[in-house]
Parts: sequence; C-alpha cells; structure tokens
Amino acid sequence: MADKISTVIAATVMAALLSACSKTPPKCSDDETIDLVRKIIMQQMDSTVIGDDNKLSETEIQENMKIELPRAQAFDEKIRKYSCEAKLVAGGEIQLPITYESQLDDQGQHVVFVGGISMADLFAVGYGLMNGVKKSRPAKSDAAPQPQPAPAKSTTPNISDGQSRTGIVQDMIEASKKAVATYKTEGVSGMTIKTEECYSNLDKQKFFCGYLDLAARRIDQSISEAQHFPQSEFFADAKFGERIVKVFALSNMSQEQSNEYLRTVTPEINKLVDAELSK
Repeated sequence: MADKISTVIAATVMAALLSACSKTPPKCSDDETIDLVRKIIMQQMDSTVIGDDNKLSETEIQENMKIELPRAQAFDEKIRKYSCEAKLVAGGEIQLPITYESQLDDQGQHVVFVGGISMADLFAVGYGLMNGVKKSRPAKSDAAPQPQPAPAKSTTPNISDGQSRTGIVQDMIEASKKAVATYKTEGVSGMTIKTEECYSNLDKQKFFCGYLDLAARRIDQSISEAQHFPQSEFFADAKFGERIVKVFALSNMSQEQSNEYLRTVTPEINKLVDAELSK
C-alpha cells in the first residue's frame, strides 16, 4: 500500500565512490574508508535535509560527523570485501548505528557501500550536524556595539518549550513513527484513539500531541487521496483546528506565531511520515 500513498524514498544507499587501485580493500577503520562513508551520507542529506544555504567545509563535516568504533563484522577473501559496522555521532548528540562495506571490484578499485539509512534518521543526523556546526562557528561580532532599539515581538514559533532543537526533531520523528505504526496495526480508528489519548494529557505532552496529530492527518490525507475515500472527519481541518489551538493557548502563542508554527513543522512532519510509510 505504501507505494500507492506516498513518495518512495530509498532506504538503502547504493552510491559508490571510487579511489586508487590496490590489492586488498582498505579496512573498516581506515581513513580512506571512513572519508568515503561520510561523503556518501552527505550526498543523501541534500538540500531537503540541511538546506541550500548551509555550506559546510570539510573540516566542519569531519568534526561534527564522527564515525566511532568502526569494526569488521566479516571478511570475504574471495570477493575481497569487508562487512563493517560503526556508530555515527552527529553534532555530539545524535547517535546512529550504521553498516557499510569496503570492497575491491574486478579492476582493483575501492568501492564503499553504505547500508540502509531511513529518511527519518537522515533528518536527525542533519539537524545534529548543523547544530554542532553552529556551536563551533564564532559569533559574528566584529562591528562595534551599537545602541539597539527595543526588540520587536518575535514571530518565530515558540516550539522549543525548553527543549533543544535536537529534542524537538526527536519528538517529531517519534510522533511520526508512532502514527505510522498505529495506522499499520489499528487503522485510522487507532490513530484517532491515540491522538485523543495524547490530548487528554496535554499539560505533559503539549507539542508532541501536535506532531502526532499532524502525522496522523498526513496519513489520513494520503489514504483518502490514494483510495478516493472521504477524509476522516476527526482529522479534517475543523476538528484539527479545535485541538491544536489548545496547544497554542497553553504556550501563550499569538495567532501569527501559531500560523508560523504550522508552516514550519507541517512539511517536516510530512516528509518523516512519507519516509515511514515507504518502508
């Protein structure tokens, strides 16, 4: 069903990068192999994940995307291939187990393959990477301090609620996974129940309920469009608006901030849900 209701996002990276010829493949922990693993992952985190304006230097990537504890799971001497595993650490916060292969092809060229990394995990890695880079860059304060006017009222959505950006992303990922898992086992009615349960405990969960609601709406919308069924009344705009306004009220957000919140998080939730549905 997933291929009918969502854009298919490849979960396995089969990009191959070539280096100089040799008789044996570089090991899992060799710098040459690790560098190629980073490059492949960066290729997958295109502008959708890290943005067109975020230009990173090689040093910034190396310092904020660590490949730790690289080790060989197996070595096939006949085809000259190492099967490897390691821990990817992005920005010192996001940790993700990865698998990859280091092999020599028939021409003796070094080929690296990186195993399946979901779009949801790529988003988490991308946010962790960018957070680390931002922390490492010096603040731009070359000019002499100037008197500043009173700050204007912020229109940035107040979605942090004391959380780090990484914490917000992790909540969005968790909510998307929960919504998809519920749909696959309990259908739209199950998503309705889970969403209602979340809002019944809104004081403690607040924005997570908004993420869950948005994820469930995305699923319901995709199902409706693919199968030409009417959209569930529970997830339609009117009922959704009645629920989400409670989140905004608890956070003392203005209408402008609330609208900006929805414009910011809705496309991110949609991408995460589409990635989960495609699995």
